[in-house]
Amino acid sequence: MDLLPDYQDNLPEYYSYIGFGIYFLAIFILRIDSRIPIAFALILLVITPFYLIKNLEVFANYLATLAYFFLVIGVIKQFIEYLREK
Repeated sequence: MDLLPDYQDNLPEYYSYIGFGIYFLAIFILRIDSRIPIAFALILLVITPFYLIKNLEVFANYLATLAYFFLVIGVIKQFIEYLREK
């Protein structure tokens, strides 16, 4: 008996969304510099082509999605810092 039959394949993806939500809140509460998530995103984007070369396209897409989330968090944080300086 499956408890989550429709979501079982995407369960790790949902965990990563929860983790990003927690990280999103932590970056503002702990006042983490906005360049850190942007640096993580750039590192992930550099690593992604190597997984594509190894024919691990699904994992490479997942890394690209993670990079996108880190970029979004970094840009939102920079925008808020810009508004606070004004």
